[in-house]
Amino acid sequence: MSVTEMVPINVLPAPEVSGRSAVYRIFGDGQRLLYIGSSERPRQRWHEHSNRTAWWAEARTYSLAWLPTREAAYEAEELAIAAERPVFNQVWQPRPTPAPRPVSEPAEEVRRVSDALKAVEDIADEEQRVKAKSRIMAEQLARNKAWASERTLLIRRLHREEGLSYRQIAARLEIKVGVVQDAFRNYTESGEYAGRGGGKQAEEASDD
Repeated sequence: MSVTEMVPINVLPAPEVSGRSAVYRIFGDGQRLLYIGSSERPRQRWHEHSNRTAWWAEARTYSLAWLPTREAAYEAEELAIAAERPVFNQVWQPRPTPAPRPVSEPAEEVRRVSDALKAVEDIADEEQRVKAKSRIMAEQLARNKAWASERTLLIRRLHREEGLSYRQIAARLEIKVGVVQDAFRNYTESGEYAGRGGGKQAEEASDD
């Protein structure tokens, strides 16, 4: 299927091929561009849109193009949204630059943690050094899930409440854009987590 082929909206996309991702455009009456998204599973996305997307009743046709990787699809989606300005996309649309906000950097706390870790690495006795490192790794493993969950909630809030793009969020939190994208996987447009079996919005918009 080429990117220019228009398909009735009630015709499901072609079956997925492992490793590939699709960029799709959804059009309304008069080929008005409503939305651009990307997904590894566009058939599943169609069911999610039809059940959860408020503007889906306006959709008439779509086009779809497969790309070799998820990363390539994300990049193509971002560029297309910025250039074509679909009606219902929010992610990656040009936005006013948010006003600077004072943020107290936790530099001192981070420095103390770094110094403490360095002190552990400097323990002279090998056995005691390994025991200390093992205790720290075990404690951190227990924290990782909660820390990651807190980060995901903040990423979504910065996008929802402050209108920041993926790249703006990544720069602000000093993390990779891919980490921000992952925060929106299986996150529905209504803001509910749909799990692996169904649901985004955003895929950010979007698994999206």
